[in-house]
Amino acid sequence: MHVVPNRLVSDAGALLVEWRAGDGGRFGEPFFEETLARYRRDGGALTTTPLAALEAGGADPAALVFHVSRCGSTLVSRMLAALPGHLAVSEAPIFDDLLRQDVGDEGRRIRLLRGAAEAMVASQAEQTDRLFIKLDCWHIFHLDLLRRAFPTAALLFVHRDPVEVAVSLMRMPGLTLVRGVVTPVQLGLTVDARNALAREENVAAILGAFFREAAAHREALTSIPYADLPGVLLDSVPDLTLSADDRALMLAAAGRDAKSPGQTFTPDAATKRAEADPAVLEAVARLAEPQYRRWLGTCTSVRVPGQATDAEGDTH
Repeated sequence: MHVVPNRLVSDAGALLVEWRAGDGGRFGEPFFEETLARYRRDGGALTTTPLAALEAGGADPAALVFHVSRCGSTLVSRMLAALPGHLAVSEAPIFDDLLRQDVGDEGRRIRLLRGAAEAMVASQAEQTDRLFIKLDCWHIFHLDLLRRAFPTAALLFVHRDPVEVAVSLMRMPGLTLVRGVVTPVQLGLTVDARNALAREENVAAILGAFFREAAAHREALTSIPYADLPGVLLDSVPDLTLSADDRALMLAAAGRDAKSPGQTFTPDAATKRAEADPAVLEAVARLAEPQYRRWLGTCTSVRVPGQATDAEGDTH
């Protein structure tokens, strides 16, 4: 039976791994939680095991995908998943649980993370040649630990102008904005200062913290600018040699809306910039722009904002 790790659950104070029975196929949905929901609808049974079950093996992903949210990272994961033999896992809850819950010391956390990666590969009926793990955006704060867990993985950082990201998050808030997902310490604020932030300021402060953390780890990260997608991805993943047919498959995947693959992609960068109201612009300029500029200053492959052509931004 093909099973995937669902998440961690507590039973009488002990953490267990909850597994969901699947179909052994590639994870075709934009997000892993959607795959889990499909398995649930199809009657996939739940089982639990002790946490130690994840320590039995380990896998080395070809790449980890970090990002700032609403920036093209789902497009990246879908392009990487377009090739036979590629397995892309997009924001699986098990990795968030293993990073954020008390599972033991660092050594054990690393073994569990590696075991969860191996479990994803083991769930497949066909051979997996390369595994790609797209993390949640707040996992940038765990980059050092993830580097130790997966020392051979390329580390990609997908990013976008913070005004456009802020507009998207204001329009449709996500888990990123739930209080406590990004902590006051990670924001560089006291609890009282965080609590005093207006909604626009909270969004901007979170984005600023993401860019600050990325700039601090610039030597480890491969830049994937939104404005340069999809083409930049074809030549940016270390040790990923692509044939002409491979490139065509990945570019075909890029032609579909990343979150709604049944629809053709429609550019929205200009619309988002036009939608930004004065409160959003002021908050981003004060709380996110300086950190974004710092990232740009350490990242030579990124174009300076304001110099983009009309064609740029016509991506997911």
